Order: sequence, then structure tokens, then C-alpha cells
Amino acid sequence: MTVLVESYGVFQSVAEFTPATGELGPERVRNQAQDRPAGCYGYLDGKLLVVFREGGEILLRALGRTFRVSSGAIRHESRGGVCTLHLDVDTAIGYQEPEEIGQLEFDTTAFVEAEDFDLGLFVANLAADPDRAGRTYTVQEDRVSE
Repeated sequence: MTVLVESYGVFQSVAEFTPATGELGPERVRNQAQDRPAGCYGYLDGKLLVVFREGGEILLRALGRTFRVSSGAIRHESRGGVCTLHLDVDTAIGYQEPEEIGQLEFDTTAFVEAEDFDLGLFVANLAADPDRAGRTYTVQEDRVSE
């Protein structure tokens, strides 16, 4: 089984993801009329992260393991430009804060937020908001939400 996921950092780019193996297929341009992504993928410190919906819940595949976003263990820290995404008690990914975050005060784009540039923060925000996680990457009335 594969899941179609969209790139977190490249607009209109999608790839097939195999949850059982963690394999991400080649990227291609998204067909807006037909493609219905069930997640997203991106990199933190060179490590692939894939957020996807399976069996009614949001999961995260990272570091060769699958984590339940609703586990209560996922959290994000940022100190002095260094971020840490904690996945469970013993597992974390450290990475440099995206430079765009330091420039948000000058961005005139409506509704722009730090998580738009930081996949780790996006994952942690999903984990902190069960209602949002319940709405994310669900097909509703022939469209994908979030």
C-alpha cells in the first residue's frame, strides 16, 4: 500500500510513500484535479519526515520508525536558533531554525506563520491540537483539507 504525500517545502510537488518500508518514491508535479494527498513530507537536518493519515489517525514516519502524533510525547523546542523535535522520551531530531522564521515580522503575506516554514513545528502543533489533527488530510466534499 502507498499513500500520496505532498512536499512541505516545494509547492505542487507530490510523491508516493510506502508506510511499511518508509520508502518515498520520486517526486512529480501534483495534478490538482485528481491527486488527493493524505500527508506531507520534508526534511529536518537531512532526515526524512513523513506525516500521513492511516486508519483514521495521523502518523509520523521518521528515523526508520512510525510515531503516533496523538501519543502526547511529540513536542517542539526552540532556543537560540536551534530547534528540537522530540518524538518520544528517547528520540529527538535537532536542527537549525529555518531562516525565514527570523524574517516573519517583515513578511506582508496574509496569515503567514512560523510553522509554514518549519516542518518540526507543524508536527508539534498537530500533536498539541487533537481537533486539528482530526481534520488534517481528510477528504471532504471532493477536496483535501489542511
